[in-house]
Amino acid sequence: MEEDIDSEGDRWYGVVLEVAGKSILLGNTASQRGDRAAVVQQINQFLRNPNQTELSARVDDRWIVGIIAGVFFLVGMSLISFAPLLALDLDRGSGTLTIRRGNFFHRTRKELPLREIRDIAIESYKNYEGDRFSRVVVHMTSGDTVPLRWSYRADYSSEKKLANLLREFLYLPPL
Repeated sequence: MEEDIDSEGDRWYGVVLEVAGKSILLGNTASQRGDRAAVVQQINQFLRNPNQTELSARVDDRWIVGIIAGVFFLVGMSLISFAPLLALDLDRGSGTLTIRRGNFFHRTRKELPLREIRDIAIESYKNYEGDRFSRVVVHMTSGDTVPLRWSYRADYSSEKKLANLLREFLYLPPL
């Protein structure tokens, strides 16, 4: 067994097989010395005992990969679970615009009569750094403003595209 300290001060252990004056590195790791020392001891006992015909020595580090995979799984599921949903149903037959929004855990549904929609617009604001955020809103004849999304988005062009699609459906001129 060889021991080495790298340029960052981390200690590395390597299992080395010495045959005919040559050293062959079988593997190295930054894990505890005890795991690798046990393998080295098994190999040395095998080499000293001519009656032993087989050797199977293993150090299992799969648990590290399991932990890393688990973390990525949890992060991925969180992103999927909390990803916002926006679905719009426009129906001239029933005369309604249905807004469905939410995520995996919570959903809301709001119906707006098409005849009460006065305008479709883009509401914008700038944060303290000067970045522009926007969202599409529906202006009703009652004076109410209904946002399609609760949050603002940084992608103005996609919000403008959505607003113009809704305006086209309602026979309003493009923005």
